[in-house]
Amino acid sequence: MTQKTFNRAFQEVHSHLLESPAGFIPEFQHKLLDNVIWIYLIAFIPAVIGSLTRITTTGWLPVYLLHITFPALLLTIFLLKSFVPYHWKVIVLIAIFYFISLAGMVTFGNLSSYNVFFGLSVTVCVIFFSLKASLWLIAFIILTQLSFAYSYGQTDSLMIKIISQNAQTLVWMNLTSFIAAVATSSLGIGWLYHSLKASLESLKVKNEQLEQAKAELTRLATTDPLTQLPNRRGLLKFSENAMAQYQRHHRPFCVLMLDIDHFKQVNDTLGHEAGDKVLADVARVLSLQVREYEIAARFGGEEFVLIAIDSSLLQGEKIAERVRAAVEEKNISFQSQSLSVTCSIGISTITPADTSFEQVLKRADLGVYQAKANGRNRVELYEDNSKQ
Repeated sequence: MTQKTFNRAFQEVHSHLLESPAGFIPEFQHKLLDNVIWIYLIAFIPAVIGSLTRITTTGWLPVYLLHITFPALLLTIFLLKSFVPYHWKVIVLIAIFYFISLAGMVTFGNLSSYNVFFGLSVTVCVIFFSLKASLWLIAFIILTQLSFAYSYGQTDSLMIKIISQNAQTLVWMNLTSFIAAVATSSLGIGWLYHSLKASLESLKVKNEQLEQAKAELTRLATTDPLTQLPNRRGLLKFSENAMAQYQRHHRPFCVLMLDIDHFKQVNDTLGHEAGDKVLADVARVLSLQVREYEIAARFGGEEFVLIAIDSSLLQGEKIAERVRAAVEEKNISFQSQSLSVTCSIGISTITPADTSFEQVLKRADLGVYQAKANGRNRVELYEDNSKQ
């Protein structure tokens, strides 16, 4: 049961991270840092109260001053968090933990060298900066401790009066082991944190690349490479939505099927390169005749199909006539020649009796045959469709 719960939670987090925007992890770090500052502001309250009460009996000590100064500094940063740069917040937090430990060592001697704030400064550095920066900080902390150990070993300090030299050395060794353990733990946590962060960012990048590749494959699968218009697959995919819109919201549409007249003759006399030029130029003409929510597609060979949304049969006839005239007027430059072509167009519209797009398309195709039979370069409405 526990394993299932964990797996489900992991999948939810994984899904959330993949769907989150690119700046999710840095944004999370900023929010986490602000929360950490807020937590330590609250944690410092007992120290502030304790220091203020002790001042009356013991007088000012460096550690008391720090207990009051550092919370005030944290409060200032927290109130101005929108204006203080991220890195400065981290530096101040690390410095506060470091100097608290330093003040403890000055006040109480090597006995306080294992102060947990040293470990906290390393942990903050690992999480909010980097592993490399934390290694430098650990080296600096150890150097600080060694310097104090040497200093207390050479001077007549309060610690030497209380503890014998041998005992002091043993205490130093034990406490150094403790700080080493804290540092090691911090490094381990930091290493895991940064590894997870890098893995998540890498996973997100790869997921975005995969989605882009998927979108590109879909585009290639539904696009005609010569004309850059949608191909038959792209047309049929668009028609599914058009049919659904008609069935749910009664949005009518017209289908125009266009066939270039005498196209075989162009290929036979001038070659397939000329034929490709004709197809590409006609495709550009057609793409200018449709609105952004409509489609002009290459159906195959020299056949093209247009779907005009929110158009009746009469409106479709006007659109088809405009398309026919635009194709006829198009001047196609090929090598040193100027070519012109005409087209025959059949029109059909969706009716309540239609259960599939293919039925509408079939009537438009029959309209093309009528246009060819009646002399080409003309628009024909399929007669049976007009009676429905």
